[in-house]
Amino acid sequence: MKPFPNPVDIADGVVEELINAARSGKTLGEITKELRTEDGQKVAVEPVRVYRGAETFESLRKATDDFLAKTGSRPKIFLANMGPIPQHKARADFSIDFFRLGGFEVITNKGFPDVDKAAEAALGSGAKIVVICSTDKTYPDLVPPLTRKLKEAEPDTTVILAGYPKDYVEAFKEAGVDDFIFMNADVVALLTKLQRKEGVIS
Repeated sequence: MKPFPNPVDIADGVVEELINAARSGKTLGEITKELRTEDGQKVAVEPVRVYRGAETFESLRKATDDFLAKTGSRPKIFLANMGPIPQHKARADFSIDFFRLGGFEVITNKGFPDVDKAAEAALGSGAKIVVICSTDKTYPDLVPPLTRKLKEAEPDTTVILAGYPKDYVEAFKEAGVDDFIFMNADVVALLTKLQRKEGVIS
């Protein structure tokens, strides 16, 4: 690999060229022209498109609003809030904000005492997307049986888990969980995927 040229040597070279040009009788304008690009061609620069950060989410919501105008209803998401309010509230609130960004109708509740009641309510809601909300500590006992009940009754149901418990992600996927929402999730990609599944966009 050739060593990088010494900036001092480059500067000395430019100064020497300027001196020689001046001695040969060239004007300042001619010297300046020579210092520009050798072929004199202009450099084409592709302008950066400026847009507001909210435009992407506005586009998602508009697609859902158009779907509402066309069909009379929004795509529904049911929150399977497990246990008492303190147990599920943080993730339920996060889920509500997450999915409302895309204009979805989020059906929430005060929580279910067991998997059977949660599955019954979810299946009776008419929602094709169910989000399980609770704590990492309770998920191993709740997620597999609830997911299986939902999938056995309605195989097309999309089951999403609020949170990303690393030690159980693969096991939960094997149980039928389709996706996870958490702080570092790709919000736009997931909302777009769900809109496509629900027929909001093609």
